[in-house]
Amino acid sequence: WDAEVLSMEELRGTAENVERAVGEALTARSIAIDYYRHGGPPDLCCLEKQYQRAWLPTDVAPLPPQGYYHWVVGADCSCPAAVSTYFDMLARNLTMPPWYASGSYNVTKATFCMYNPFRRVDVRCEATFPGKVRTFYVDGKGDVKEPVDDEIWEEAFLGSCLRSIHRAPNLPCIKVLAPMSLTIEKKFIQLASKHFWKSNVLGNSTEHPQHDFAYNWMSVTMSDFFRENQRPEAAVDFFLPLAAREPALAVHVSDAFLRLQDAARAHALLDDSITASGKQFVLLLKKCEVLLAEGKITKAIAVGEEAVVESGGDVSGWLLLAEAYFKLKAVDMSLVMLNEAPIKPYKPFPQIGIPKMNVRTKAWVPSNPNMLLISRMPGDIDEYGDEFDDFLQVHHPKPEPLPGELFEGYWKRAFDLLVDIMNSIGWDELLEARARVFLMKEDVDKNADRSTHKDVQSKADKRPKDGGRSPAAANGKVAEEIQPEQGEAGAPGLDGNEKSQPKEEREAAGGEGETKEVSEQAEAAGESPAGKESEEGGQTGEEGEGGEDKGQAGAPVAVTGGNFGGEADEKAAVGAENGEDGAAAAAASSEGGDKVVGQASKQVASPTAGKQAASSLPVNGSSCAEGNEVEGEKLKSAAAGQGSRKRVCRPWLDTVFHAVYEDLKAYYAWLSEEEKFANMNPESMTEEDIEDQEVSFDEWMHRGAIARRLQNLSEAERALRAAAAMSNSAIAWDQLMQMYAEEGCLKETLVAAHEFIDCYDIYGASPVPPAPVQVRRAIFLLVSTHGLQKVRDAQDSIGVAHPVINDLFHFIVRSRVHGFAN
Repeated sequence: WDAEVLSMEELRGTAENVERAVGEALTARSIAIDYYRHGGPPDLCCLEKQYQRAWLPTDVAPLPPQGYYHWVVGADCSCPAAVSTYFDMLARNLTMPPWYASGSYNVTKATFCMYNPFRRVDVRCEATFPGKVRTFYVDGKGDVKEPVDDEIWEEAFLGSCLRSIHRAPNLPCIKVLAPMSLTIEKKFIQLASKHFWKSNVLGNSTEHPQHDFAYNWMSVTMSDFFRENQRPEAAVDFFLPLAAREPALAVHVSDAFLRLQDAARAHALLDDSITASGKQFVLLLKKCEVLLAEGKITKAIAVGEEAVVESGGDVSGWLLLAEAYFKLKAVDMSLVMLNEAPIKPYKPFPQIGIPKMNVRTKAWVPSNPNMLLISRMPGDIDEYGDEFDDFLQVHHPKPEPLPGELFEGYWKRAFDLLVDIMNSIGWDELLEARARVFLMKEDVDKNADRSTHKDVQSKADKRPKDGGRSPAAANGKVAEEIQPEQGEAGAPGLDGNEKSQPKEEREAAGGEGETKEVSEQAEAAGESPAGKESEEGGQTGEEGEGGEDKGQAGAPVAVTGGNFGGEADEKAAVGAENGEDGAAAAAASSEGGDKVVGQASKQVASPTAGKQAASSLPVNGSSCAEGNEVEGEKLKSAAAGQGSRKRVCRPWLDTVFHAVYEDLKAYYAWLSEEEKFANMNPESMTEEDIEDQEVSFDEWMHRGAIARRLQNLSEAERALRAAAAMSNSAIAWDQLMQMYAEEGCLKETLVAAHEFIDCYDIYGASPVPPAPVQVRRAIFLLVSTHGLQKVRDAQDSIGVAHPVINDLFHFIVRSRVHGFAN
């Protein structure tokens, strides 16, 4: 009976957190108002419920109210009346008491909080039952001010809409609602245009170039909104009037022109904006992207170099240059450009303004596919836990997450580039290129031995010949003392352990190629490679003073000529010659790695100065040839003929290499395991072999994710289909649907969309709810690629469309998604 009474406080379809004291969530949110960044936290809804008995003696006091709260994403809060409608929906969804209950729970007070990021205040709508609706806002000092004027409410509503476009945070008891309707969307776009010039206070996006308006949090969110909904025409209409005031906003208009396959208009707009703004680096970066999309690689490299100089070494510029050199088949240069990107470690912003978790209501939550945007939806595999595995008779531990799963933004972009290079030339060749470009453990040992030999030889010359030791014996003793440790950065083993690598991988990463040959030739001539470099005039160090930051250039120890390094490289090389440990000299030159390369290298005033600025960048080659293939051959022949100054691989890039290695190791372990069981005789298999052969749902999903990261889509499809067949999981069908849509597969995407929708009973009701975000994105991408008519024809060939898909086709026409008229 007690369990039945407690269940009466729950809301059907909404899970809630129970407060330890009434008002706890509101107090925590008020304290954190000044510490929120960008768009702020999701909307917060707090309820006070009171148990009221059916009959109550006059001498008995009523029970005190109890506080509950949950977060909301996507609620209509355009006006106080819309918020009151949400309150009424929650009150109607209270669990009905059983017939034998002595009373029931009622909502006595409700508060809805919307963070206004433009003024850093929290706008709140409070309703009492029965009573009235009150609106006020709270600032960072905790002062309550009212009334809320229209402008403050509009800004708060705009912030709520912007937050609904972003991926919802993984908070307990967060409610993700359906996407905005066309009416709300129209009002949202109008308010975004009206209040756009206040968006510079929101801060810059961390995964984009730093600019107050072109890449602040709001402009990036609006660009993502138009891109995900495949509406480039609407993006042009929104950003083009704003670009007349701020030319840097032309980056979003040109991006829309590219999706409209109108590169000529994109070039014309960017050229006009560059002329009007005086070569802003964000415009140069976008022009480089446009040239890369058109296949004009050499011109893209020239523009990219200029953008890096103008920006002082922005991460996006280095990554664009790395991608451009990879398209020229110049892998060494691509790795050099990638290593120069000053990517910082990923540090997620801590979640603040959240009370300490108490207990949660065990409400019946209907399957909501929008919850997949957070992590895993409630009611899926995680909720059943071991019971689900017992049902499938699979008892495998869940696979450990790999580093590649956590990469986002710049990290994921660098990871994908390394995977592209690996798929193009192979893993062994990638390790060989890494050994040619970066400092390896063998290079440290060799330079330490050489420098020690010089010191001991000079001391032996000063000693009496009859009482001194032999230089060979002294050299051997000192060399034994300065051996570097196994776990040093840049060692052949990507995990820091040389023995853990296969023999062929250790040979490929050993750095025994061009560096050894050139060093031996220099030693045979009676001089060290570093000495030969200095005798040739020290050209590298002179260029490094104007073009590279001392701490960012990366410290070489093994030197073979060329002009990759700067002044910091010369200092590190001299330190190695003077007997310092190679790794210590490398660390000394790479100190302050978070500084940006080229901060003092804005020298693009004339063709001569432009050439000098380009040469100050770590680019092996001073100008671009007319043909991409000819230029690529020139770069490779120059690297092979002149050699390169080795540099220390940055810790973040070494981490990305290690992540690729871990994915490859897990991928081939999967294939080896399948081959092992395929070659076994079924009659001779033991019970342990049969149990090991069984694969759980989590393992199939893990394998599918690995195959997708390594761009092996056939194996990814096989793994995801096995996971979907095992549990009919919406997660697996969602991954398949997105993969098919990205590849432009019509029938496969539509079939996966139907299976995804059938996983939820809520879409069997009438009238059907709007299509979930995942299905919208996939279908919008198909329509943008093939046209609406071809998508409809593909649906007719499969069978009758699901009512949700049919309504989505009508929505595509009303919202004018790109391709709706084709």
